[in-house]
Amino acid sequence: MVKQASNLVDKCFQQYYTKSNSIVSYMVKQLNLKKNDTVLEPCAGDGVFVDELIHVNHKLNITLIELDSKANIILNEKYSENNSIRLYENNFFYSEKYLNKKFDKIIANPPYGAWVEYNERDILKRKFPGISTKETYALFLYHAIHLLNPNGTLVFIIPETFLYLHRHTRLREFILKNTTIKEIAIFPSSFFPNVNFGYSKLSIITLEKKSILEKKVSNFSFLDNLNSPEELLRKNKSVYFNQLDVLKNKDFAFYFTDNKDLQNFINKPEKTLGDLAACVTGIYTGNNKKYFYVQSHKLKNSKSNKIINREEINNSHFSLHGINHKKCYLPVARGAGQNQFFKEDNWYIDWSEDAVEHYQNDKKARFQNSKFYFKTGIAIPMVKTKKSTAFLLENKVFEQSIVGVFPYDKKYLFYLLALFNSNVAYKIISIINPTANNSANYLKKFPIILPTEDELNTINKIVKNILNKKDYSEEDKNSINKIISIIYNKIV
Repeated sequence: MVKQASNLVDKCFQQYYTKSNSIVSYMVKQLNLKKNDTVLEPCAGDGVFVDELIHVNHKLNITLIELDSKANIILNEKYSENNSIRLYENNFFYSEKYLNKKFDKIIANPPYGAWVEYNERDILKRKFPGISTKETYALFLYHAIHLLNPNGTLVFIIPETFLYLHRHTRLREFILKNTTIKEIAIFPSSFFPNVNFGYSKLSIITLEKKSILEKKVSNFSFLDNLNSPEELLRKNKSVYFNQLDVLKNKDFAFYFTDNKDLQNFINKPEKTLGDLAACVTGIYTGNNKKYFYVQSHKLKNSKSNKIINREEINNSHFSLHGINHKKCYLPVARGAGQNQFFKEDNWYIDWSEDAVEHYQNDKKARFQNSKFYFKTGIAIPMVKTKKSTAFLLENKVFEQSIVGVFPYDKKYLFYLLALFNSNVAYKIISIINPTANNSANYLKKFPIILPTEDELNTINKIVKNILNKKDYSEEDKNSINKIISIIYNKIV
């Protein structure tokens, strides 16, 4: 056995063992095993895949790699007498030091988001250029594809985020150009006990080591929104894509829509939100427990914050300079929620001279995009909810959990506020990035159709009425959705 070569994930292995018989059976079946196949499991864990491999075809040559010493003790006990299995206690990312061959089949449930030490990140960035070191599963997938024999098959279970996030642009390009994707099955992470990411679903990707560029068409299916692991075996919810078409998408992103007009509109819009407005994130205090105060502990995630003394609230200070008297707490826009068009003041930030100095100079704090503090704009929560939500920003500091949208032309303020509270916006955002991440970079890509003057006047009238009465009624919702649908009618 080769000794551990690196302390790459010593803080957290981030192992999520595959405790689902249906999923394990499905993944092994996808390999289409043949007699005497060479099989690699680069993060063997407790051996759940190995057991199924042996059950399906005992005439295999299996190589296991596992970094965790405790897991290796278990693996040794289980397979030490099986001459067809070879186990390495080592770091998969440096496998060229101890492996001298490639494989017919590779299967894995790699670590998701395991901690990588900063000095190791620099090494891995040079070793795997363009591949995100913030997501260990991406490194596993990229390296494993290189270890496949021509026409070899790989099956991985990983978060779906590789399909959309900017950090995985180069990985998507590599997969699309160097492999043929046979299938991608997407399902809730809650299929596994005690595993629920919240920010995304899980996926099983099956691919072959062959280039699609030699062929005109390569179709593959997404088995989306499965309700149970058993549905994987039935495959009754497929949507087919042309792999060459995905290569033409912006950032090589995968779009879950069969509406070609909408897909083309997202890829090549005449205008985007980034053309129309600045999209920025706000302040990070470095110590939210100390610097944020709350009106009531009934608010979500507020138990660790102190209750504000109303006599210390300042509603008339709109300057980046700190305050030198006790009325030094300002309203601050924060976090996720269901608020549309307007939001009551519930959170307050310490804006004393000492606090502002801390925000500007402390290594953990970020006084970012401060020129937009106290400006009029739109707040869009960074974390998506089940509907599109945006509310008006006026004379406030906003936190990094908010994307502040500040139109270059103020006449479009209420239009954008209406748009990002509409069903149309939710549909488009969910196609651009189906994960829970609603960051500025994705919002900048949102395709914009500008209204006519008559449409703009109508929207302005509706929004002003909503803000004045501080009530967003069903009638208002219907009016907003109707007029936004008319504007986007040819596309959505």
